[in-house]
Amino acid sequence: MEIKKGYLLNTILNDPKIGIWERNIKYDSYELNTEGHKMIGLELNAINHTTYNTWESLIHSKDLAKVKDKLNSCFNNKSEAYNIVYRLKNKEGRIIWIHDIGKILTWDGQEPILMYGTIQDITEKVNINTELEKLKNNQEAIINSTKDLLWSIDTDFNLIYANSAFQQLIKSNLGHELKVGDSVFSNKNDKQTNKQWKNYYKRVLKGELLSIKQSFKEPSKSSTTYGLTSFNPLFSK
Repeated sequence: MEIKKGYLLNTILNDPKIGIWERNIKYDSYELNTEGHKMIGLELNAINHTTYNTWESLIHSKDLAKVKDKLNSCFNNKSEAYNIVYRLKNKEGRIIWIHDIGKILTWDGQEPILMYGTIQDITEKVNINTELEKLKNNQEAIINSTKDLLWSIDTDFNLIYANSAFQQLIKSNLGHELKVGDSVFSNKNDKQTNKQWKNYYKRVLKGELLSIKQSFKEPSKSSTTYGLTSFNPLFSK
């Protein structure tokens, strides 16, 4: 069965942010709408009415294998959609990140005939996420390199986060570290200590900025550390 070229492109309105593509697998053609051309920096018709190999030549060499694997999986499973993020080199030679979503529209028995989908430039989003991840890693490195004990809990007194120094102290007292979601009140502590600390936390939950002088025993070292502990309400529940 012959599919008229540009069928989908002529029936779908151009979206100002989304590129639309149509691939005729049987006749080995690949077409993009106007926004798709702009996204990769090509003149209109520069990639239109050409083969899929032309598109593949733009894909970053380190991502090409996973793109092919994703396509093959889509071809082998009729109900599976094509959904992948990869890098692409545009006309200016700049690497951009593309979110590519597609689905096979027409089959001839077990053979895929016509495929369509969309592409979206998500470079800015990827770059922001990359910077946030770097910032997070840098913050964690600083937090875990200090000898100060840093931890946070939710309003049910369960652990949200604890740095290495805090976990080391907890492990020396309890024999194990606390996991995220664990209560910070252990039955291995005496009732008076748990009651005292719960009272500290409750005062902070009422909005009080609290600092106390406190001693921390480390059984493994047979030593006691003295310090100033500050409690601060940071976020909502």
